[in-house]
Amino acid sequence: MSKPLRARLLHAAETVEILSLDEEGGWAWVSRAGFSQRLPLRELVIEEEEQKLLCPSPFSHLGQEEIELYLVSYPSQNRADLLLYHGLSHSCFYSLYLQAGKRLWHPLLNRLLSQGEEVKLSLSLKENPPPWQLRLLRVVAPAGPVQYPPQPFTIQFELRYVHFIRQEKQRIPLHLSSVKSSLDSSPEKTGEEASNLFSKLPREIDLHIEKLSTSMADAPPEAIFDYQVATMQRYLIACEAANYPSVVVIHGVGRKRLQASLVEFCHLKGWQVEPLLLPPYKGGAR
Repeated sequence: MSKPLRARLLHAAETVEILSLDEEGGWAWVSRAGFSQRLPLRELVIEEEEQKLLCPSPFSHLGQEEIELYLVSYPSQNRADLLLYHGLSHSCFYSLYLQAGKRLWHPLLNRLLSQGEEVKLSLSLKENPPPWQLRLLRVVAPAGPVQYPPQPFTIQFELRYVHFIRQEKQRIPLHLSSVKSSLDSSPEKTGEEASNLFSKLPREIDLHIEKLSTSMADAPPEAIFDYQVATMQRYLIACEAANYPSVVVIHGVGRKRLQASLVEFCHLKGWQVEPLLLPPYKGGAR
């Protein structure tokens, strides 16, 4: 029996089981608190995917001493850097192309690198919204005449939304592979996936369960409360990463449990909280 696929929520310390995936539409059905729920793929970090990016991995025909590529993301600045290091004793010519949002490939680098050279490329996430498709080509530059021209190595890989949320230097394992014919993909297939993560967040969230998830409406009260708190925390962390100066969280009046959780979480993070007493909120939002 194959091991069930699991994923970690992007902005909450919670792991869920994936029931089914719709990669074309960008959605996943997951099991949470005994109930199935549909979530956007950009909100999930699939365990296999995370290991693939973060764990050391040997290169195919390209040893780790030969070439290294890193991503350094700055979400609050809407910027990301790519660092390319060339370690071969002989020079190589590199070409790097980016496909982000638009379905046209954009050249980032065309340069001859000698041993020990490193190139830093700084890119705007507003102009180049995730996910990114990157295609790297490398051709050895022979020192003298050769019988046959050297064959280019071509590597293609994807950086998803989750990779740009992390604010640390990430090593990108590179595997020699055949290149997908992404140039022929139609723009309609990108859909919501091609939008900028940092411009999609709403400035207001309503924590009433009928607004968050219709599939959770009949869940036990404690499961609903846990889900509301996790959603609230995940939303606020994402808004901080997007550099929002302020947002509105509608928690309702009720038993004030959500209000207390919201205030406690904001105080823990050092964020200012103010009640909204005027219509339409009338004290049911912060």
